Amino acid sequence: MAYQGNKIMWDWINAWPVDLKKGYFKTGELELTGIGSVIFWGMGGSGMVGKIMADMSSEMGSKPVFSSGGYSLPNWISEDDLFIPVSYSGNTEETLESFDKAVLKRVRLISMSSGGKLAQRAGANNFINLPLQEGRAPRADLPEMLGISLSICEKAGVFYSMADKLERAVSSAVSVLEERKREIKELAQKTFGSNLYIIAPEKMKSVSYRWVCQINENSKKRAQGLWLPEMNHNFVVGGVPENSVFIYLVQKISDDEKNQKRRQGTSALMKEMAENFTFFEIELAGEDYFSSYVESLVCGDLYSYFLAEFLDVDPLPISAIDKLKSFMISGAQR
Repeated sequence: MAYQGNKIMWDWINAWPVDLKKGYFKTGELELTGIGSVIFWGMGGSGMVGKIMADMSSEMGSKPVFSSGGYSLPNWISEDDLFIPVSYSGNTEETLESFDKAVLKRVRLISMSSGGKLAQRAGANNFINLPLQEGRAPRADLPEMLGISLSICEKAGVFYSMADKLERAVSSAVSVLEERKREIKELAQKTFGSNLYIIAPEKMKSVSYRWVCQINENSKKRAQGLWLPEMNHNFVVGGVPENSVFIYLVQKISDDEKNQKRRQGTSALMKEMAENFTFFEIELAGEDYFSSYVESLVCGDLYSYFLAEFLDVDPLPISAIDKLKSFMISGAQR
């Protein structure tokens, strides 16, 4: 069945290259000096960008990036740190409460939202709110958030000389959208009825979480995110149920014999423990870390979209989350 949300989500996914680049230049003449660490704070789709930036800072950064969410801030936050609350709607309860606590700690702060209370509170406290484009599902605005965050971190001294890397990442996103749709769609067709496990390499471990979140929200299906080698020290003992699929994300530039051997051994072990187990590998051909990371994100968005098609669900609504929010509001009013 064709749902209205199919066309909308399809257009959002295909806007990846444009949104990523547009976001990068959205910070304008913003200047940041004397920053200690950078702390991203957000929930759900708005919190994903911080996890990605934490991965990236570990691999190619010169300062730490920390990512979390919820109501409580880390005790160690100081006035030298840059706190970045992200809420697409601007009305996320946990993020607003954390904003207020950050103000009391006198941290440096830049928020990201499409408006709402977060933008209002930022303005009232003389902080910058970088506006996100309106009319998106929060999970679909990750490219813009990623571009903005990359630029903020570059200006804060976490990264250096990112303009060329950005162009290569944009090219990788275009390549996926123009050349790999059939491959990703065939993978979704082969796996939509299986128990899904998304496995990322160590340097990109948040990618598996992004894939799972997109599968949850777009496809309305359960999945689990894992990363190698960590899962070799715990997960493999529990095994998997029958009819399970491992989807390995393979970063070509860092894939070596040791990583290949781990994937082979892990899959062989699972085959011994479960009937109808199979695995697939998605090769990420980007020529550097950032471009291959973006490539993996676009592949995941496409996969979740095609999975929704084969499961015959509308990728746009998230009724379970909406119901829970309504329950929280009504419960608080009782």
